[in-house]
Amino acid sequence: ILRRGDFLEVYGTGFGPVIVRQGLAVTTATVEATVNGVGTEVSFAGSAPGFEGLYQVNVRVPNGVSGLIRLRLRADGVDSNEVTYRLGN
Repeated sequence: ILRRGDFLEVYGTGFGPVIVRQGLAVTTATVEATVNGVGTEVSFAGSAPGFEGLYQVNVRVPNGVSGLIRLRLRADGVDSNEVTYRLGN
């Protein structure tokens, strides 16, 4: 269960090429996230360590949201499917 201010680790495919920066393989495309339709912080978007072709995106759960939240990612102008998560108290 997530809480406001936590980071949600999202895993997926199709985020495009990566480059190595400070020892991490990060996406060359800017990855954006929205929670309930409002933009929120993405602290990392790149290759998931130890997995070929799998990406990890770390998204901050913003203050002011509660209950079920709707998350959508956007990379290089392409939107992901929307997924829902339940926040804790």
